[in-house]
Amino acid sequence: MRGVSGSGKSTIARAIQKVYPSAVLCSADDYFMREGEYHFSADDLGSAHKYCQRLAEEAVRKDSNVIIIDNTNVKRWEMKFYMDLARQHLYRTVIVEPKLDWRNNPSLLASRNTHDVDENTIRKKIKAFEDYVPFYYAWFLNRTDSTMVYNKCCNTLRDCIKNVPGFCSFVLDKDCSVKKFFEYFRLSEMPHSLYHCTAKFLGGPKSGTVRRLEYHQSTEVQEACGKSFKITMTGMIVTSAVVAARIKLSSEELLMIYDKPEENTDGRLKDKLCYPKGSTAHLTIATAEGVLPKHSNTEILAIADMERNNADGKVSHRLKSGVVNRWDKYYCSVNFETPVEINTLFSGF
Repeated sequence: MRGVSGSGKSTIARAIQKVYPSAVLCSADDYFMREGEYHFSADDLGSAHKYCQRLAEEAVRKDSNVIIIDNTNVKRWEMKFYMDLARQHLYRTVIVEPKLDWRNNPSLLASRNTHDVDENTIRKKIKAFEDYVPFYYAWFLNRTDSTMVYNKCCNTLRDCIKNVPGFCSFVLDKDCSVKKFFEYFRLSEMPHSLYHCTAKFLGGPKSGTVRRLEYHQSTEVQEACGKSFKITMTGMIVTSAVVAARIKLSSEELLMIYDKPEENTDGRLKDKLCYPKGSTAHLTIATAEGVLPKHSNTEILAIADMERNNADGKVSHRLKSGVVNRWDKYYCSVNFETPVEINTLFSGF
């Protein structure tokens, strides 16, 4: 939760608890409660926030599904402890701010807050309020679905290695066992992370990302945050550099918040090809050593070119899991026999 006193944070937090009765609420304000009455002391603020952090840590240890941090979080650094805690334990964060018309009206907020915070203090808090711009927005999978995707992709790879003649030689330029192939891509164990489909990479303030703040502040993106969306896994690509699951964004709402400049959908880059919006949507499953996850975009576009041009020399094999297409050297794609629908959470990271 984010917002100055009186803006309605706690009302929203209680509403979330009604929807998720097992949700754990952590608030520094609770430190000042004595026999049902609020006794605030500025000298104890540090202790109050330590108390709130301990509550959050305990909730994470108990693997609570929903954890609500109900503090003002005016400055970005005030959220850092909780953001780091969430990342370490594979939680996804959703920043919730009250959107009422009077959320920036100091006099009205002073009259509405329950802790007697005066108008002047609230005015200073509003002025100090910092926007939180994530590094990227994405559709995030939960632990169960991430495990399902990992198993599906690994089983498909085993099927390809065992039943497509020369599969390893074609992809890696050398014959190898299933074990060695998995070691090459560091797939022997599921990574300690959850999969996500990036909607837009923003980077930091100096990243030079096109439409960085425009995208972050757009109504469509802000309204989508915290919502659940279904995406569809339709197949995979396997190259010498990456293994990635191909994702279909099947609704206009999904495509509206998907923004990848490399697709050049609007033809802005005159010297580059244009691709249909959503062409590069994917989950990076694994990369070869030294290859960054973002390289999946390049590899998917390379295969999209081959598919569009129906590249010469394509060899197809039908397996139980779907159709395997061998394109140019080092490039393969798999179209699943049965696409897989996945529930995701849209948020920033």
